Amino acid sequence: MTIALSNVAIAVISTTLQLSPFYLFAGMGEIVSEKSGVANLGLEGIMLMSLVTTFIVDYATGNPWIALFAAIGTAGVIGAVFAFFAIQVRLDQIALGLAIYLFGLGFSLIVFSTAYPSGLTPNYVSLPPIFSGWGNVPVIGTILLKQNVLVYISIVVVVMTALFLDRTSLGLRVRAVGENPKAADNMGVSVIKVRFLATLFGALMFGVAGSYFAGNFVPGFQTDIITGRGFIVLAMIYFANWKPYRALFAALSFNLVYALQNEYISISGSSVASVSTLFNMLPYVFLLALIPVFGRKARMPKFLLKPYRKG
Repeated sequence: MTIALSNVAIAVISTTLQLSPFYLFAGMGEIVSEKSGVANLGLEGIMLMSLVTTFIVDYATGNPWIALFAAIGTAGVIGAVFAFFAIQVRLDQIALGLAIYLFGLGFSLIVFSTAYPSGLTPNYVSLPPIFSGWGNVPVIGTILLKQNVLVYISIVVVVMTALFLDRTSLGLRVRAVGENPKAADNMGVSVIKVRFLATLFGALMFGVAGSYFAGNFVPGFQTDIITGRGFIVLAMIYFANWKPYRALFAALSFNLVYALQNEYISISGSSVASVSTLFNMLPYVFLLALIPVFGRKARMPKFLLKPYRKG
């Protein structure tokens, strides 16, 4: 019994870490973007385009690293388009974000169907773990040493994002243009440039998240395969009060409940198969329940969603 519980605990913790990079990369990107005053609600559309790019390039080259950078490139192009219209043209960020989401939702399917008209689902060759030779080490091997390299990188990105926003002059400028762009402009800060770079960084992180999703969440591609997880990222950011470390806690908490739910269904077998859809709701209900508790004092950047007009 003790051994069985130990195995369940190891599986749950391992799954929690495995799922986290998707939310951490996307979350850090959106935090930096929103700290500058730009909310990219089209993040899931960008992820979908990055995901389909990953499948296609990986299948064509057999190299997951090339597929990853191709996905980042795709996200960068779409992010630059979004940034231009949101910051330079000053279109409504919410409407523009939804347009990017719908574009990614539809165009990703068109691209995939064109590339694979027979309905073939290519197998994605995932990035290898750094310590693959140590995977048989008891407990630690399963939990830590067999993880995808992006698991470790995502934790580093959280730390670097926190240091960037709190300890660097550029991070100070990002926060300044989100809180008081006119004052930042008077101090010689280029509001448009800083917002553009922050928004582009966010898009690049969405590209990494979308690429990671391809190899660690699903075996193939279908319409709206991310199923709203991009919007969960937005909820996590509010929950975290736009703070990187709290976003890490939010992601781990959400994934822990998700892993526990999956493990319970796996152990219970057919007895809960009929209510598996209800069980799938538990992580989302858990996150929503925590938002009133931890998000009561959340304060978004003052000029979030507000375009800046010089002069």
